[in-house]
This record gives sequence, structure tokens and C-alpha cells, in this order.
Amino acid sequence: MRTGAICGYLENALNELNQGKCQWGELFYTYAEICSSQYEQPEFNDEMKHAQEIFLKKDIEVQALKASYLRNTDDIELKRRFYIANKMRNSDSQELSRLQQRSRNYLETAIRMYLECLKICDDFDDCIFRLCALWLSKYDQTLDSYCYTKFRDVASHKFIRIFNQLSSRLDIQQGLFQEVLVQLLTRVVAEHPFHTIYAVFAIQNMTSSSNAAYDTSPVNRSRSQAAKFLLDGFSQINSSMASLRSRVERLVKSYIDLGVIKPNTQGQSIKLPENKHRVLFKDLPRWKFPNPTSKIPISITKNYAQMPIIQNIDPNVKVASGNSKPLVFKVLDSDGIWHRQIVKNGDDLRQDSVMEQVFDEVNIVLQRRRETRYRSLTIKTYVVVPLYPRGGLIQWVDNTTALKEYLNSRHHKYYKHDLKFIKCHELVGNAQGAQRIKAFKNVLENFHPVMNHLFLEDYTDPEVWFSTRVRYARSLAIISIVGEIIGLGDRHGFNILFDQQTGEVVNIDLGIAFEKVACVQMYWLDSTRAKRCLYPRWSRSD
Repeated sequence: MRTGAICGYLENALNELNQGKCQWGELFYTYAEICSSQYEQPEFNDEMKHAQEIFLKKDIEVQALKASYLRNTDDIELKRRFYIANKMRNSDSQELSRLQQRSRNYLETAIRMYLECLKICDDFDDCIFRLCALWLSKYDQTLDSYCYTKFRDVASHKFIRIFNQLSSRLDIQQGLFQEVLVQLLTRVVAEHPFHTIYAVFAIQNMTSSSNAAYDTSPVNRSRSQAAKFLLDGFSQINSSMASLRSRVERLVKSYIDLGVIKPNTQGQSIKLPENKHRVLFKDLPRWKFPNPTSKIPISITKNYAQMPIIQNIDPNVKVASGNSKPLVFKVLDSDGIWHRQIVKNGDDLRQDSVMEQVFDEVNIVLQRRRETRYRSLTIKTYVVVPLYPRGGLIQWVDNTTALKEYLNSRHHKYYKHDLKFIKCHELVGNAQGAQRIKAFKNVLENFHPVMNHLFLEDYTDPEVWFSTRVRYARSLAIISIVGEIIGLGDRHGFNILFDQQTGEVVNIDLGIAFEKVACVQMYWLDSTRAKRCLYPRWSRSD
């Protein structure tokens, strides 16, 4: 059946359907999916590309014949050839226009139906990604004018999932597209501030980095100015929004100032003077802000009065290990729970934030299917809040230890005559060419996996041992599959945490992914190194 006939039936159904919102939403979604697939159908796009090539070729021929005819107007044969070629060009032009209009109709209808679907029900909220991809694929004033009015009808919380991708399109250049984008983002920030406002400040601070590359980039300057323009508009909504913008700005600056502190100690605690960091220790508890690194449930009603808020921050700060010596704060919320947050400087956390967003979307998919939901298949995630190009905040994952530290002591305990880790690293690192393969095989023979011993030693209760082992195997399987798909690299014992309470693995330092994995100095084909240590011999029941 032709697509036009299908769309015709769906149009009739839209006019006659008198059912509930779910049925309407499903129909809108089906209609949008058909139009979207036709718009991006390779055969149709190839046909349009071929028609364009034919038209351009014929147009060049017509221009050449016209020039020749103007030089020799008495040549009847030349005039006849010009007339025929021009007629064929007009025919090709009409065919190209027909295909372009058909493509445009598919695009407009898909966007219109996706918007209607999002407006009328919540069963197909995943189509927000498809909607925005289509809208951003083609800058068109007619589409922008339509979206300008229709975006207001879609609940703002549905755009939170794609807020980072939309805000990355901010630009200071004037135009209807930017007007629509700023209006949409301003509404989302105003109605869900603590899910979105830090992302806008991160864009505004793109030119405040000490790295000169950020300061001189015209693109980053333009985006920074656009973010400031958005925040200015947000402040003009009412005095409450203006106060919120001012306070968040002061808080972000305070975190950035803390990030550049370079303590001499590492692994120890230091006490920060409360009078010098007044915003954190005095003002923040009064402002009734939630912890930036806590996962705040999205409120469909836009009412966040019941969310836990910060009541106290411990001035005794731990200096964590690492080259940047990040600071670890303890924050007490109104539920009486202490949270820890990491203030990190020296690393671009925007990639980590996007990767955590990807993991959250994977979890949504896994929870939707009965088989994966029954097996509790999830990726353990944490909150990453970029504040500027070289740092931000990271949620501390409780009850976790770097897998390498957790396994190191057991290597010596169970295999006393094995090579030390440092020695293994030296043997492989110092070898070149074919000798490196030989050195690696030598390491495999003299460095045995101990993961099985970890579970037997730490979980003596049979039921706990089995459940923890199963959760470990399943979490590792999920992240391995997802990591392979998205090209997650630089996976080693320090970048994989082990949750001692649940047995799940947590991946950190997610800056190497997608196409970046092929740009690093040492390129690896597998997303996870030391697989033999990570994947013990499980039974089929796992």
C-alpha cells in the first residue's frame, strides 16, 4: 500500500476518532512515525538527489545553448535545440519541486503529529528526541513559526530529557529559530529550575575559563552571550526568578573558586574558613536550595515545595586522590541525610554529564520491558553538574571502592608468587612491537584473576553471596554492551568502582566515548581492559 494512501486513512481516522487520549496519542504517534520514516527513507532521498543532479546538468546545458544562441541568433537549429533543452529543464525543475514539496510535507506532518502526541498524552514521551531531531535538521521559518506557538502546548517537563542538546544550539545571532529556542528553554528553566539552570550557567561560563582556547573561540563567545541573554530574560519574569538567578550565580562562582584551590595534602582533611566562603556555609542553607548533586524527581505539576533542601555544609573537607586533588564536601539535607559531593577542577565534565544522560535513557528502556525489569537490569548512575569548561560538581557514589584497590590486596593474599601490578605495568609498557605481545602473555601466566575470591571472602552468607554475584554479573554485562555500542573507552581498574553493598559496578571518568576513542594517543579496540579480571567464570544461572 502506498504511503499516501496510508496517510489518507490516518487523516480520516483523525477526523472520525472519538476515543480517549491514549487512542488519540497512539494515532498521532503512528502517523508521525510513518511520515518521519518516509522523510528519511534512503530511496526517497536518493531519488531527490538524482533529480537535483539531472536538473543542474540540464540547467548548465541550457545556459550554454543560450549563450551560443545569443551570439548567433540566425542559427535555427541552435534555436530549436535551446527550446527543447529549456523545455526539458522546466520539466526537471517541476519534478524536483514536486519531490522537495513531498519531502517538506513529510517533515511538517511528522513534527505536527509528534507535537500533538506529546500534547495529548504521556505514553509516547520518547518521541521528544525524534521531534527535536527533525526540528533541528532543517532551519525553516515556516516550521519555526509553527513550533513557536505549539511548543507552549507541550508540558515543559518533557523537554528536560533533551535540555542539554537544545541548549547547545544557543547562539547570539538573531533569527526566528533562536527566538523559539530561547522562549522554550526559558520556560523550562522557569518551571524546573534546579534540573536545568546549572546547564545554562555552564554555557555562560564557557568564556570564563583560564584556558585561552575557550576565550578566543567565536562560537563559544556567541553561545556564552546567548546563555546570558536567556538568563536575563529569565530574571525579568518576576522578582522571584531574578533572586533565584542571582543566588545561583553566586553559588556557581563560589564552587568555581573552590575548584581552583590546590591543597598540599592528599587523602587528608582540611578545614575551610567559613567567613571566606560565606556563600556556601552561611547563605546557601538560608536559600532553601536542593543539593545540586542529588537526583530530584521531576514534578509534572511544577511544584517542588516538598523536595529536600540543604540545611548545613561541613567545613571539614576531604582532599581526594587524583592529579586535580578534588575536594569532597559533606552536605546535610532537610531529610537528615548526609550527602557527599566532589568539587572538581581541571577536567571537562560535559562529556561525563552527557554519558550519564545516555545511561539514564538506557535505564528507562530497560525498565519498560518486562524481561529486563524482572531481572533488575540497570546501569548505576550518578549526577554530574558541569559549571564551566574545566570543572564542576560530581555526586559521590556511596559504598564504592575503585576495583583495582579492592583487588590488589587479594592478589598478594591468594597468589603470593604472582608478579606485582607495577611490575606487570612496566613489563608491558617498556616492551616494543612483537616483544609487547610476548610480555603480555608472560603477564597473563603470572598474574591470576581473583574476582571469585572477592565474593567468597566478603559475602559469607550464601543468599547474599549469590544475589551480590548476580547483580555484579548483570551490571557488568549491561555496561559492557552499552559501552561497546557508544565506544566507551579508557576502562580500567581505577575508572570502575565496585559497590560493596549491592555488588554493582559504577563507571566513572567517561570523557572518552563516541568518536573520541579513535583520537587518543593509545587506541584500544575493546571498551574494557583487563577483562579476565572483571569476568570470572560464572555459571549459566547468572
